[in-house]
Amino acid sequence: MTNFTATIVADVLEDDGVEQKRLFEIEASLNGRTRRFLLPTPEFVAMRWECEQLGALAVVQGAPG
Repeated sequence: MTNFTATIVADVLEDDGVEQKRLFEIEASLNGRTRRFLLPTPEFVAMRWECEQLGALAVVQGAPG
C-alpha cells in the first residue's frame, strides 16, 4: 500500500550495441504533483525509488504477514 499512485507508461529497451538495458517510464502522483521519470527495472522491482523521485512524503507500507 502506498500514499501515491504510479503507472508504467512505457517499457523502454536501450541497446548500445554491446548490452541491453530495460527501463520503465513511470508516471507517479503524490499530493497533486505528478512526475514522469525513467527507472532501471531492478530499482522498480525493489521499490528503492519512491523517496528519491517523489520526496520524503512518499510512503510504502509492506503487506501484512
